Amino acid sequence: MLWPLIQKDFWRTLRNPWPLIINLSLPLSIPIVVELGYGGATITDIACGSDVRATTDITVAAQSGGARVFIGNVTDSELADMLTPLVPDPAAIINTPLVSVSGQTNVTVGQTSATLHFDWNDIQAGAVKTIDSSPTVENALTLADNGFSLVVNNAPPLATTLVNTLVRAQISAVLTALQPELETILASLGLRLGTLDVRATAVRCGIPALVT
Repeated sequence: MLWPLIQKDFWRTLRNPWPLIINLSLPLSIPIVVELGYGGATITDIACGSDVRATTDITVAAQSGGARVFIGNVTDSELADMLTPLVPDPAAIINTPLVSVSGQTNVTVGQTSATLHFDWNDIQAGAVKTIDSSPTVENALTLADNGFSLVVNNAPPLATTLVNTLVRAQISAVLTALQPELETILASLGLRLGTLDVRATAVRCGIPALVT
């Protein structure tokens, strides 16, 4: 199950102090996609004998993740598709005749998996079993910053290093500013990052059934 995707587009102006292009303003577009609280659970086995109460054992493979953070381009249809993992394309951070810069990052934080078992008593009691990876928003955004891959495709002679440094500084500033926003959203929705609750609701053994 995927929680709603949160997408932020940030535009900043990069003022380049390089002597030959002084006072040149370069608009930055930084498309950031953050996927929070994703997870899933699959029944891998159901065992029960003639005494259902004594022998029931439902095996569930569960996986939870804290966050996926992307810098890259995705379409509206890709955001709306909750079944297909996102694979963003590199983003055009700066796209001007004089300077062009592209970049991307793709990090996953707090992913964990576990095998859970539910017996008859668990089902009757509505027992909830939890797996927790305990990541933090700060950790996710720090990894996104550290993993950011940047390519200066075009720049004035001798300015490539300077453009690289300035753009990376702006990326870091934007990700830092995003942290309190994400923490506020999580708190308002009552979500725990990286936590997955699983419950088995019923079991029937020995009776064939068609499931659609």
